[in-house]
Amino acid sequence: FWDMDSHTLDTVAHAKTIIERVLNDGTLEDWQWLVSTYGSGKIQDALAEKNSFGRDNVRPQSRRLAALILK
Repeated sequence: FWDMDSHTLDTVAHAKTIIERVLNDGTLEDWQWLVSTYGSGKIQDALAEKNSFGRDNVRPQSRRLAALILK
């Protein structure tokens, strides 16, 4: 990610950020990595959460695709 230091990026500590960004901007290969790394349950949990402003950080079209793929 352009705004984060890849050396300090932690897949556990930064899971929600990684999931949101991959869903919004990732390739199919990135999505496959996401599912293999976090599992569909963790991704669905992240999709259910809102940010501190009560908004959704995942684009509607990415959300619809995730709903289809992660059934």
